[in-house]
Amino acid sequence: DDSKILSFDIVAAAENYQQEMQRSDLVVEIDLLSRRLAKWDISFNDLSKISPKHKKTRQMCIKISEYILKNDELYRQMMSSKQLPSKQIENTFKLPKKKFERFRKYIIAVVIIKSGDFEQIAEYVKLK
Repeated sequence: DDSKILSFDIVAAAENYQQEMQRSDLVVEIDLLSRRLAKWDISFNDLSKISPKHKKTRQMCIKISEYILKNDELYRQMMSSKQLPSKQIENTFKLPKKKFERFRKYIIAVVIIKSGDFEQIAEYVKLK
């Protein structure tokens, strides 16, 4: 019957519109993130090369970034100095600087993603 066909068309159009809006929002998020990362001299290309391959290492980096985000003073210090708070990370996580410093750009990117309006990106890279 025509009313069912019409309602299916409306549902399909609404779904298409919603998907298009999500794509548009994602493009905006990617552009904004790219500009924020550039201030730290980090590119998406850098991140693809230096992202931790092992799950444990990735989890360690995410824990470090969450620690920074939960500590307002560390977060402000990192944002103003454009450097990781290495001493505090070493002391809190009992890790030698060498262990986490090679993932510095990744940790910074995670902090930026989690502290900004990057919901779709965070979801995509499994940071939520």
